[in-house]
Amino acid sequence: MVAVANAQYNRRRALLTISGMVLSSLLFLFGILAGTANARSGANAWVEDVRGTNYVGIVHRELAAATGSVAVAMFEMRVPQDAAESSPVVLLVSDLIAAHRRGVDVKVVLDLRSSYDPESGNAVRDYANGIAADMLTYAGIDVSYFPSSYHMHQKLVVIDEETVIIGSHNWTYSGLFKNVESSSLIRSREHARTKLTRINELKTFSAARSVAPDVTNTIPVPRDFLLRDELAPHMLTKNDKRPFEIYLLLLRYASESGAPTLSIDPLKVATELAIAPDDDKWVKRKYVIKAIRTLAERYALIDVTFHRGKDADVTILKNTSLTSAGSIQVPLAYWTYGLATELTQDEKFAYLICLNEEAQSYTPPLWRKSQEDLAKIYSVSRKPINVGLNGLQRHDILSILRSPIPKENFKRRRPNQYRLKPLLSPAERTARWQKLEQKHSPQLIAQARALATMVAYGNDFDSADQLAAAISAYGYETVSNTTVHVATKSVTNPNRHPDTIIDYLDISRRTR
Repeated sequence: MVAVANAQYNRRRALLTISGMVLSSLLFLFGILAGTANARSGANAWVEDVRGTNYVGIVHRELAAATGSVAVAMFEMRVPQDAAESSPVVLLVSDLIAAHRRGVDVKVVLDLRSSYDPESGNAVRDYANGIAADMLTYAGIDVSYFPSSYHMHQKLVVIDEETVIIGSHNWTYSGLFKNVESSSLIRSREHARTKLTRINELKTFSAARSVAPDVTNTIPVPRDFLLRDELAPHMLTKNDKRPFEIYLLLLRYASESGAPTLSIDPLKVATELAIAPDDDKWVKRKYVIKAIRTLAERYALIDVTFHRGKDADVTILKNTSLTSAGSIQVPLAYWTYGLATELTQDEKFAYLICLNEEAQSYTPPLWRKSQEDLAKIYSVSRKPINVGLNGLQRHDILSILRSPIPKENFKRRRPNQYRLKPLLSPAERTARWQKLEQKHSPQLIAQARALATMVAYGNDFDSADQLAAAISAYGYETVSNTTVHVATKSVTNPNRHPDTIIDYLDISRRTR
């Protein structure tokens, strides 16, 4: 038995030895072939070492020199919430935007770590890469997310189908300035083509939701109309709302016609702006004619010639003192989606502020500024700005991220962050609410919206969805009592939010 066992052992050992020799030979052969392939692919390559903090300068240099295309696949492109112009990530993202604006074809793929529901009508915002994606899509760049249970972990930039920058650097403050990182810059058309193929093979979805033409088509409004204290600020302070809204409408008419001189039907203006809807046509005409005359005589924004019982001839004045500061781009949807008639004067003024501030932000459409600074810039008191911004939030037009309240020194509280939401048509809003009613039930959504209204989120789809699910889980009375408690917090308190209601309910469940 021992002899047989030894013989079997020796045969197995011989077979392993032979297998090892074959494997070693194959590995040696593959090594030669791989080395030959690498030598062949690298024969025309030029390589530069990219170490540590010199990555930013090298990528900045290469992006500035791009003339044809830029493709980026990045695991993390994290713009900090309180980013300043000096942020290295903001610098590189701005380089991509600058390249796009000079005609370079820019494409960006980012990893997605937030939940993704393809059936949802919401635009996806990743918690890590969301601000960068917003900045890039706001500028018109093609941005897509890689949604998967595993990560798209690449840190890859391909420029002009020739230059490849690849390595361990994420576009984060730590990755660019703190960590020990290593990358390489490789100039090789063959290698660039290979990497572009890898990027194109990724299964992604767009980071930008589809937008209706009425949202993308904009009407230019002189920025100085908002900034000069004798114009829009004066109209707000003096409650001169009809000249304000009629002037914006006249600018729309002039933009659509392509001519500064217009034939204006006062009744048409009154109907479009819902002026004196319950009065007869002569009263409506009187209100509109009075406001047009005020625009000409008090504010010197137009010239007008009236014709008894007929249309008025209006010319929009194009004086350089009013147009020197550029324009605010107001979406056509402001009128076609009903904002011009639904918003209050404070809310309309705040909406123009948001459009102006996001266009000048380092991280558009996200912007941050204190209400004290806004009051100084726009020559009005803090109250109408505060009322207007909060009103836009209630209409689900503006997202406000309120800064935490310091425990020791309230004056050190950072300014809030603001972000305009994509405008939805009344039909889109109705469809979204019907979809939520199908998901939960009309009764549950009605209850959830009523509770969300108590904390100023009654028109927010996500809040209604959250609270409807909470009512199903905890019962209406429990959720209602918790909402009443949260609603007692100050309007400026960041915890006066549906998320806080859900947090309190979860804590209560865990501590039972």
